[in-house]
Amino acid sequence: MEFDKSKVFTALNADELRPGAVGFCGDSVEALKANKEAGESVFLKKVLGEEEVYRFGLRNGLFYALFYLSHYPDKAGKASCIAEALGIGSSALLEDWPESAVDKAYERIVSGRQA
Repeated sequence: MEFDKSKVFTALNADELRPGAVGFCGDSVEALKANKEAGESVFLKKVLGEEEVYRFGLRNGLFYALFYLSHYPDKAGKASCIAEALGIGSSALLEDWPESAVDKAYERIVSGRQA
């Protein structure tokens, strides 16, 4: 996989990211590249204020200085995240949910609150 520098977010441009983004984290460019190469993607829970160096917060409570944006998940990706968080095993159970309900549940889960 190619490493696209335009997808790297730092303390300077962190406000351009939205919670729920999927990507890779690291505290150095080397760690960021290694995590991307390993395919260890994460969900961005929150972006801290400008006074912080480690602005990118994850669901596990860790914060990082760098974030590489892979994508924002579609409805199916959000449903998979919801199913995993709720322990229901299959996102197929969520297929009949309206997209607005999936979006709301997804935002609650990535922010650390239950759906």
